[in-house]
Amino acid sequence: MNGPPGRESTGIASPLGITLLNRLLLQIVVVMVMVVMMGVYYHHDLRLRRKRHREAGNENQSKQILFHDLMMIRRAVLC
Repeated sequence: MNGPPGRESTGIASPLGITLLNRLLLQIVVVMVMVVMMGVYYHHDLRLRRKRHREAGNENQSKQILFHDLMMIRRAVLC
């Protein structure tokens, strides 16, 4: 070690290097959290869409059954 005792040589161990490394790690963590949150939101949104699709299908089927029943009653009354 050249220089005053107690000081590291310039490099990754310098205070500026440690600060930059901490900032980089923080940015990486923030990006990872955002990606995970986007994935969770997309999954939740997809589940809601599937649920609405099933409910719409069930409602459509109920309407078809009701229409069919009404047509059968109409035929029975007219004959």
